[in-house]
This record gives sequence, C-alpha cells and structure tokens, in this order.
Amino acid sequence: MEAVINAPARPRPPVIKGLPIVGNLFHLMRDPFAFFFAQYRNAGPAFQVKVLNQTFTVLAGKEAHELMTVNERHLDSWETWEGVINDFGGEKVVAMVGGEMHARYRRVLRQGMSRATITNNVPTLFEIVKHSLDAYQPGDRIQVMPFIRQLVSNELGTLSLGMPAGEYLPDFLTFWSTLLQVRLAKAWPESKLKTQKYLQAKARVEEMVKEIAEKARRGELKDGESNLATDILKAMETDPDLFSEREMLFNMMIPYIAGLDTVANTLGFMIYHVMADPALKARIQAEIDHAFEQGDFSINSLREMETLHSTAMEVMRYYPIAAPLTRYAAEDFEFAGYHIHKGERLMVMPAAAHFSPQYYKEPDKFDPDRFLPPRSEHKQKGVYSPYGAGTHTCMGASMAEVQVPLTLMALMRYARLEIDPPGYKVKRVYDPSLSPGKSFYLKMVERLAD
Repeated sequence: MEAVINAPARPRPPVIKGLPIVGNLFHLMRDPFAFFFAQYRNAGPAFQVKVLNQTFTVLAGKEAHELMTVNERHLDSWETWEGVINDFGGEKVVAMVGGEMHARYRRVLRQGMSRATITNNVPTLFEIVKHSLDAYQPGDRIQVMPFIRQLVSNELGTLSLGMPAGEYLPDFLTFWSTLLQVRLAKAWPESKLKTQKYLQAKARVEEMVKEIAEKARRGELKDGESNLATDILKAMETDPDLFSEREMLFNMMIPYIAGLDTVANTLGFMIYHVMADPALKARIQAEIDHAFEQGDFSINSLREMETLHSTAMEVMRYYPIAAPLTRYAAEDFEFAGYHIHKGERLMVMPAAAHFSPQYYKEPDKFDPDRFLPPRSEHKQKGVYSPYGAGTHTCMGASMAEVQVPLTLMALMRYARLEIDPPGYKVKRVYDPSLSPGKSFYLKMVERLAD
C-alpha cells in the first residue's frame, strides 16, 4: 500500500514575548496602538498577543485590508456584538450580520447616515456650532472633549433624527462606554452592568429614543431631519424580520453613540494639530476666508479647501480611531503564510499600514502634505483604512469625512481659539477608544462676527 504523504502544516503566527502570567498586559495598558504598530513592524502582518489568561491573534496592515475586502467570509462579527445588543433586549444589529441581511440593514440605515445628511444641511450645522460657542466669553477656558462630544452629538442627532442629545449626553456616555468595556473590550466585569449608575443611564437613553420613535410615528419630526427614524419605522412595516421593537430603538441610538467616539475624538485631535501649528492654522484660515468671500458658504467650496481636507485625512491616518476591530475566525484559513483556527479571537488592524515606512514617508510624523499631489501617499492600494474595509466599513464614514472639516471650519469662522496653556502637548488616552483625553483645553480669545 502506497504511503500517504501529508502536506506540511502551516505555522501559527509568532507569539510576542511578554512577562510570565501577565503577558503583554503592561504594554497594552500604557499605549495599545503604539504596541500593536511596533509589533506589526517587527513581526509582520500576523502575531499572537497574550494578556493574563487570554490569547488573541492580530492580523494587520495591507494584508488585513485585503482579507476584509476579498475574503471577509473568514471573519465573524456575531460574537463580538452579541452581548451588546442582548443587553438591550435585542438579538442582532448591522455589525453582526453578513451577506444579504447586512445589505438589507445598510439600505435602511444608509440615507440617515449619508454624506448628504450633512451637506444638505450645512446652515443648520453652522448654527449648532454658533449656539455651542454662545456659552463662552472671551477669556473662558473650554475643556475640549466634553465640549466637542456635546457639539457632535447635537449635530448628528439634529440632522439624522431631528433631536439633539442635549441633557441626555451624559447618559449616552455612561451607557455606551460601560457596555463597550464589559461586552466588547471585556476589560470590566459583568457586575458593572448591574450598577445603579449604569441602569439609570440605560433607562434615560431608552426614554429618549422612545420619544424619537413616537414623534416619528406621529409625523412630528420635520422632513429632512428625520431620515433615520422614519426609514427604520418604514422598514419595520415592509421588512419585519429586520428589526424587533428593541432593535429598532437600539438603531435609533446610532447617531449619538457613533459621534461619541469616532467623530468627536477625530475632531478633537484635528483641533489640536491645527491650533498647535501656526503655519497650518494660517493656511486653513486663508481657505476658510476665501470660501466665504462671495457671501454664504457653498458646499462646493469644501472640495477646493485642500489643506483642510488633507489635514482631516492625516488626523485619521495618525489616529485611526476605528482600530483595532474585534472579530472571530468563522473558519480555518491561511493568512500571510500562517494558519488561523476557526473560533479564535482576532484583532484586525488594516490601519497598521498607516505606520509603515514602506508606504508612508516618515510615518511617525504628522504631515498633512503627504495627501497632496504629487505625493498622494494614500493612493497606494490597501494602505489607508481609517474606517475599516470591505462591506463592514463604518457606515458613517462618508458623513464623518464632511462633518469633521465643516465643524472645524465653523469653529474657526465664529471664534478665535488658542491652546491653553500655550505649548500643551496632546496625550493619547483610551476611554475606551483613542481620544485626546480630559486635560486638553482651549481659550476663547475672541468671538468673531458672522
């Protein structure tokens, strides 16, 4: 009988050395992004990390971008988000499902989370910014992140749902950050979901979205300001398998909770870099002044504001808020020459390519001009992924791409702001996602006339 010769098994990704028992815990506590990006440079696109009794595999860089766009069937998001929606009494959300079900979800949510939601309502966005600045007088200090989170959530809530977050914002912050830390990051114990603080915040959040749903049912939300609410309610009638009542309410939270992390934190970092660099600030201010020379601002002018646009892109390269993305292996597969086992926990980081000198010149340097011709470094395939990749790319990506620069433009149009104290260096804080933290302040120097 002829012997069967088995093909050699593919190796497993290398394990990053760490301390006994705790593994790589202290590196991840200090700066997880810096740790992941350093290992990507040293170990390549696949490696394993150990933290206490947990082991997970990191898939990173351009290869991870290709995995998410070409072979996304290998990745499963169900277990990642199941605990989050279960806590609210539902069974599924758009981030969990794939295939046709995912496409059906996106068709419903697309309009309310689209670029047009911002570009068709620029005067309203500008008024929200002006109103937010009214709370401050020359000489006042502004704690940036609380101010920006309130501003962004009011913009998104007003334009997508017809209702700003207002006094409910602290409840959204407590509800969402606790839920993420317990169920997504698995950094906090389940007991946190039983505390009075969390349960009160959850009840308040539910109270607000129920009010939005009832107003939408009664037709009390203005046309053009209620796309997401009305679209979700219509889908419940025409496609009843898509949303349960609890899932409907959860999806109406999306504009508020999306703004708390990705948009607000990106805008916070952008404000810092513009205010900290006099030459960059002057270039952007000149573009803003030129855009208003003919009177009212036209959204077409945004396309001509190269420095503003490239600065926003560089912020999203330098601070990829959406990384890493937690997934589970849906099946055994090969990645970059390594074998990945079905069911293992993955951290997928296509944005690791943002810090590769192979694709970006001096990647550790903040340099908006890298996105301008003739350099255009981001146009290499698969090396720019601030929102993830593939069919599960962040649904609000196109909205954020205009909301962030437009909001900064409005702030600079209606106020002269300076970093306080001068020379302050921004910190990278994780609460739970990457943000500039609570110690970043601006000073209101002067309110400017419209």
